[in-house]
Amino acid sequence: MSIEASDLLTVRWGNRGRPIVTAPSEPEYAGSASRNGEPSDETLAVTVAAACLWAGILYVSHPGLVPVGRDGSFHRMEFATLFLGGVLAFYAIDSCRRAYAAGDHREARAMAVAAGVALLGSLYVYRNQIELAFGAELPLSATVAAVALLGLVWYFAWRELGPVPAGLVGLALAYALLGAGLPEPLGHEGLAVEQLALTVAIDGGVHGQFVQTTGLQIALLVLYAALVVGYGGVETLRSIAAAASSRLGSVRRWAIGSALLASVSGSYLANADLLRSRSVPALSELGLSDRDAAGVEAAASTIGQVLPPTIFIAGFLVASLVSDLTLTDVVVAGLLPAAIAVSCFLVALRYVPFGADRRAATTDSSRSDDGADTSRNAGAGAGVDSSRTRRVLAIDGVRFGLPLVAFAGLYYGNVTLSLTLTQALVWTVLLLAALGLLVPVVRSAIREPAVDGRHRRPIAALEDAVGDTAHGLRLGALVLAPVVIAVAAIGVVVDLLLAVEALELLSTVGTTLEDWPLAVVGLALVVAAVGTAGLPTAVGAALVGTLAVFGAGSPSDLSAFFATLYAAVAVGVAPPVAAAAARTARVGSTDTRSVSLTAMRLLAPVYVLPFAIVSHPELVSPSPSLESLTTAAVVLVGALAVVYAANAPIQNSQSRRSRWFVRTVAGALGVVAMAYPTTAIQFVAAAVILGLATVRLR
Repeated sequence: MSIEASDLLTVRWGNRGRPIVTAPSEPEYAGSASRNGEPSDETLAVTVAAACLWAGILYVSHPGLVPVGRDGSFHRMEFATLFLGGVLAFYAIDSCRRAYAAGDHREARAMAVAAGVALLGSLYVYRNQIELAFGAELPLSATVAAVALLGLVWYFAWRELGPVPAGLVGLALAYALLGAGLPEPLGHEGLAVEQLALTVAIDGGVHGQFVQTTGLQIALLVLYAALVVGYGGVETLRSIAAAASSRLGSVRRWAIGSALLASVSGSYLANADLLRSRSVPALSELGLSDRDAAGVEAAASTIGQVLPPTIFIAGFLVASLVSDLTLTDVVVAGLLPAAIAVSCFLVALRYVPFGADRRAATTDSSRSDDGADTSRNAGAGAGVDSSRTRRVLAIDGVRFGLPLVAFAGLYYGNVTLSLTLTQALVWTVLLLAALGLLVPVVRSAIREPAVDGRHRRPIAALEDAVGDTAHGLRLGALVLAPVVIAVAAIGVVVDLLLAVEALELLSTVGTTLEDWPLAVVGLALVVAAVGTAGLPTAVGAALVGTLAVFGAGSPSDLSAFFATLYAAVAVGVAPPVAAAAARTARVGSTDTRSVSLTAMRLLAPVYVLPFAIVSHPELVSPSPSLESLTTAAVVLVGALAVVYAANAPIQNSQSRRSRWFVRTVAGALGVVAMAYPTTAIQFVAAAVILGLATVRLR
């Protein structure tokens, strides 16, 4: 399927009252690029820009093989400068292409100028960074470059993520400039314009610690996920889902596949962008409404963030905070809460209504009395290529999974190579690309039919594979851009707060709440909802931990880390931004608010898990014991009660007040069983839940 169809591009209005240029099904996130004719000149330009961006990222990400930089090593700040400049320029070029295709020549010219500004400003800062950072006086040209880069990040953040992240940047700037006029303890000396420019774009800010420390790893993970999609991973997932014996089974398979891909991409925003144009229509074909289909995809993209390999990236955040812990400890400690969260999500899908059941809920025999769909999967595989045999699916599984196994071996299992995380990710991406190019050629050489049932010559198969690779590169850059823009915007906020020592206030608040850990978790959820919209999970967890949790004291176990991780994950579909829900809501006739509510109901236990982890640190013990397993079992019972309260349809014979009473009681018992600090009360709540469930089943 072609990634570009300029004649089909339309303009529609987004949730914030601005025009969004798209095709009817967001074709830039769909299918293969090489199957339906030649790409347009505009698409070719975007493809070349994406290839250049990824070539540069791969080039500088392996300093052991390719030494670059002034002193033979590539300084992190220098990398961040070129990395952000390339991403901003690519985003502007793609926006220019879209605007030109829609006939908005003014917007196209503005975006062309923005691309030039991004490149020139970044090159200026790169070439003069050391002199500017340590010079006695900041020249006017440096101030202009800093303001230009900050303006681009702010405007692009507003375009992609809405007013909340952009508003945070504006508030941080105002606070830094006008702090001298504020009363104590909020007041400070204020920053001069030159110092402000140095902070936001030269010695940090948009090129700050988050872009430096995690930007490269997140970029490589996004590239891996995009190449999987480019090489037909979504079609493989669609075939697996179609093989299920019921519509519920198909929905669950879609959700599991999306969650696994989300765990690879490391960002719920990136994963929702990657899959929305394919998963939402496919789920709608199974009988889900547009709202529910978008909600399932948003929830799956979010829940995948608690699984490896995302946890590998997030695990490095804990290395400097908790002593005597290894990456193995972090992964093992996260198994129990992840199992609880994913299991409850799959159970919650049982209560998602299908089309026929909504129209005749009381007479349709395919629905059980608790709302679950049990009908056979008649027509669930409509539109799925039946020629995808189990052998083909097995080959695809090896093609997409083998590089991840190689990553574990390179980074985790081979001590002699001593590869860094970035180097292991580079080899993983290169192996996936090699398999993506070679497997179709080998299959063609042995005369095995392609997915469409036709035999292709090896040269034709190679041409298709190259086109798929180009599609993956282009798709990866398109998805990476808003993620990096969000990281840069939040980096500005954090560095400005550091510059005026405002983080000491938050640290004081955390210290004050040290004796009330559940209050600290509540603060973490508020900080995450406001400040981590659209961020990669690892970056969001770092930000929440810095601002809310770790300021309360030096943690002696992993509970603080996992509390911040689940807080950062939970806000992916929660207001005020609901970044994942906003992305999936763009497909179909629905709105962000309704999709957000659907996804939040499906993930209801995730909002309680941070409190459960802090109340019972044994739940995330790196050495699971009988106590850990017992606690996990009790928490699981409570989580299932929360799922029932949030999602299960209550019998129509009850009044509205009675139904809300049942939901309230079930939810309250579930929360107590999950998060109450006293173990005895936990057990009592779990026993009551099991007793009520037994009575109802009878």
